[in-house]
Amino acid sequence: MAKNCEVLMKKEGWKDLPKPLEASHGTTNETRESPQPPTNTGQKFKKSPPPSVHGITSPQEFNKNSFMEDVQNDIIKLMWNMSGILALDPCRRFTLGFTIENRSFRLWILNRGTLLRSQAFDFFEDQYSLVRVFLSFAFSSAENMGWDPTITFSHCDSDNRRQYNIIVDEKVYRTVTTLSDYPADNPLGRAARIWKVEDAQGNTCVLKDLWLEHDRLEEHRIYENIVKDVEESAEPGCEEETMNAVVPHLLTPLGHCRVKVSGIADDDTTLVMLRGYDIKKAQATDLMRPSQANPAQKQSFAYSLPHDQDAEYITQTSQDSGFQVPQRVVLQETRKIPNDQRYHYRIVFKEYATTIYNERSLSNIILALADVLIALQCIHLAGWVHRDISGGNLYYYKDRGLIGDLEYAKKVEDQSQYNVRTVRSFHPSS
Repeated sequence: MAKNCEVLMKKEGWKDLPKPLEASHGTTNETRESPQPPTNTGQKFKKSPPPSVHGITSPQEFNKNSFMEDVQNDIIKLMWNMSGILALDPCRRFTLGFTIENRSFRLWILNRGTLLRSQAFDFFEDQYSLVRVFLSFAFSSAENMGWDPTITFSHCDSDNRRQYNIIVDEKVYRTVTTLSDYPADNPLGRAARIWKVEDAQGNTCVLKDLWLEHDRLEEHRIYENIVKDVEESAEPGCEEETMNAVVPHLLTPLGHCRVKVSGIADDDTTLVMLRGYDIKKAQATDLMRPSQANPAQKQSFAYSLPHDQDAEYITQTSQDSGFQVPQRVVLQETRKIPNDQRYHYRIVFKEYATTIYNERSLSNIILALADVLIALQCIHLAGWVHRDISGGNLYYYKDRGLIGDLEYAKKVEDQSQYNVRTVRSFHPSS
């Protein structure tokens, strides 16, 4: 998994290449040793490092009983753990897990498009299926177990936060700071992560990683279409003036790609992860929501550390804290199953700018807003609507204003609808 990244880094002239252990499966940079037996009676056992979310292959939940309450309780805890892995570890594309109640075994898969579980089976009666599951786990590749071969662990910075090497369009970027990752806390959705990154030459830029709906245009294509339509809609003789009012005030794409699995197929939550399985054939199961939201200090940005914080997270997710166990599980064949087929997409922008939300100079804010208003007017005259204007998507950069996040922009006559809202309540993206 790390070979392709290492080859590219050597080709680009990176000086500090990832070590084999650091690059494998997104694990931490510590060797995980088993406790060694004491050599004499006065010597104590050597303690193992605390468990880390980044090293978990698949979470499991067990219960000796198989009552409805026990089944749902295991489901709740497993969902918390599986979604926690996806939220905390950007190296994970999806996660597998299983639950056992008495003799009943269920296999689960969670990706950014859907949550799917197998039919329960009695592993005393159906031993073949049980052995097949564990052999499949043991001999599967890292990609088939949910890891992303195009992002590898690099190092822990001075604040003990994990940084990564990420491949975009056959070029490696190393993360410096996490600008935004709160959307990844939601297990289903775009899970957009934004980093400040550097290339091999030390140039600073911004990398966005997200899961787009399968029929959505990539952001770089939206950018290209807007620029093209603005040029075509300009009044004769004013083309250059119109373009100067728009292009310098849009974030500039440097690189982009649809992430590929093993360098072959575009990563897709349905076609690749589920092997094209028709999710509409599945039966829906109602799940209980947490009675309270996960506290802010336990969100992914605060828990990007490699050791003790992960240990606390694992301990708490193994308990019933914060949940109400329902009395029954309701199966509804007619219930609409959430299934958004999504593809994995990355884009790198040239400008590392300050959001209007975070800019502290009033004169800079006014200057940026003036540039943005003129650019938006030209964009609207070209038949486009941004649809996601906020203090977190407008920027000040080197004496000019910038418009970012074109992912929701569309033509005025476009009537396509998606199950998503573009209203923002806060803007920590920069």
